[in-house]
Amino acid sequence: MDPTDITPPMQLRLRKLPPTILGIYGPKKDALPERMRYLHPAAADSYMQLEGSPHRLRVSDVLRSADSSLHASTQERGAQRPAFSGHNF
Repeated sequence: MDPTDITPPMQLRLRKLPPTILGIYGPKKDALPERMRYLHPAAADSYMQLEGSPHRLRVSDVLRSADSSLHASTQERGAQRPAFSGHNF
């Protein structure tokens, strides 16, 4: 096999959003867990512009890994299984 034919594994460029993102989790139903606060850098820049506006967005998931989708789907919370969720790549 020619070494130049090797395809590297898929890598996602992600940026972590700050803990101040308004979510639906936690005791006060206003937090977003760290594992859900990742976006592509360009999307993160756009989201942070909205975050600074007078009308903040409340989000439930920004990124959900396949592992998280599988776990959520087994908890009967209405989440889709991996590959069927719009949150997965």
